Amino acid sequence: MESFKKVIREYLEQRAQQDALFATTYSKPNKTIDGCCNYILKEARKKGNAVCMKDEEVYGLAVHYYDKDSIKDVKTVSNTAVAVSSPKSTNPSPVMNVVRNKKADDSRQMSLF
Repeated sequence: MESFKKVIREYLEQRAQQDALFATTYSKPNKTIDGCCNYILKEARKKGNAVCMKDEEVYGLAVHYYDKDSIKDVKTVSNTAVAVSSPKSTNPSPVMNVVRNKKADDSRQMSLF
């Protein structure tokens, strides 16, 4: 999770350096990198138990978190593993793969074997 936070933070800081308008948004005192990452994970979980997202979508959610004042106090998303690629990477792999640990509610899924 720390590498995920680092990648998101690096992207947002780079964007703030290049975009004065976003720099103002990024400096909002009621927004945090933890809240931002929790928001991204919460949105990813809405898509399912194992989610793969493209860089643009993840970074878009990060910017959206800072843009919208209505997004407040996003709680920690537990039981989640995150894999990331570097924001400077030329590798086309997604920046985030989210996998939720199996829970009792997954028992409804039918087995093919």
